[in-house]
Amino acid sequence: MSDLAYAWEKLNAAVDFMAVIDAPPRKRLEECCTSIFIQQQHDIPEEIKERLQMLQDKLTEDKSDPKTGPIPTTIRRMSDTDISECIHEIVSIYDAVTRMRGTSDL
Repeated sequence: MSDLAYAWEKLNAAVDFMAVIDAPPRKRLEECCTSIFIQQQHDIPEEIKERLQMLQDKLTEDKSDPKTGPIPTTIRRMSDTDISECIHEIVSIYDAVTRMRGTSDL
């Protein structure tokens, strides 16, 4: 599996999860974070890598509670607008990766 296919798979899982889970947006974002932090990035275009890194940085910036972890701690302190922007960015990155892959192999 190519890194781009792997990225698509992980982002697809995150978007699908956010669409079907019965929880507020803040909890949806927190629960899907493990899917969006993509490890295999060799074949992913630089633009996508940068967007993923910026999102990861934004979602892990508060490291004040090591026991809880940076993702829940950061998300807890984010405004509703920030939560919406992060969710929108996940969907936008997913859309970009989908377009890069084309529709023939989906």
